[in-house]
Amino acid sequence: MILYGAGNQGEVVFESLLLQGEIVRAVFDDDEEMVNFRGLSVQHTYRQDYLPHEKMLISIGSNTARQRIAARVKHAFGMSVDGNAVVMPAAVHGVGIMVMPGAVIQSHASIGDHVIINSGAVVEHHVNVGNFAHIGPGAVICGNAVIKEGVMIGANATVLPGVTIGEWAVVGAGSVVTKDVEIGEKMAGNPARKM
Repeated sequence: MILYGAGNQGEVVFESLLLQGEIVRAVFDDDEEMVNFRGLSVQHTYRQDYLPHEKMLISIGSNTARQRIAARVKHAFGMSVDGNAVVMPAAVHGVGIMVMPGAVIQSHASIGDHVIINSGAVVEHHVNVGNFAHIGPGAVICGNAVIKEGVMIGANATVLPGVTIGEWAVVGAGSVVTKDVEIGEKMAGNPARKM
């Protein structure tokens, strides 16, 4: 596996992969101050011919950074599902997803490309999560909710059944979202209100 991102999210993904028996063979990062990562020399210039048969994960927490990098790299993308996570057989998912310890993805949930489902998060049945979304630790997305592209759901937030969160919206930590959220809105509180 190749990681693109040697920061904090990269550390978490590295350890999850290690526990799964995966070997990280290379690390890319655009930050030239990142020199070493877990005994590997960090590569600062992406090369598609570098270990071309290895799959890649974009191990960066920023949704926009993952989107930008995914648009320009040529490696095939892998995935990481921690051994302590539960992904039901009838759930579907795209490429590049990272599912952290204790997360649960229920039956008939649909997870897009390059999504992070963080530690202890729950994505219930028939939820649709768009590309480049990030579901924070302990967040609960109730059944039939729709989380559009690039959405950031904060730690311990709850999205109630059937609610739609518009593209690139942000839901603050601990919020309870009871109604639809427009594109790009920032919501916080219980019940969540526009900031």
